[in-house]
Amino acid sequence: MGAGIVFSWLDWRELRRRGVPAPFHWAWSFFSLLGGGAAVYMIGRAVVLRRRTVSGGWPPLWVWIAVTVVGYAVTIAWSVALVGQVFSRLAGEYA
Repeated sequence: MGAGIVFSWLDWRELRRRGVPAPFHWAWSFFSLLGGGAAVYMIGRAVVLRRRTVSGGWPPLWVWIAVTVVGYAVTIAWSVALVGQVFSRLAGEYA
């Protein structure tokens, strides 16, 4: 979460340096401390960039969505495999 906040600040600073008028503020990333804050920052960033620049901020949003979906899929697959191993060992010990 801390890294996400730092990267949001770095992103905001870089957008200001490139001349984007009033980019989405990095402080919105503090919602990550409450859960789901990365979504707030990434969606807000994409919408604000789309409205204030010719080229939108959609590619980083789509990459973030893809990474999040892959992360959830890997976590679920690993969890299912782990629970399967635990139950198979328990079944072997009590059989």
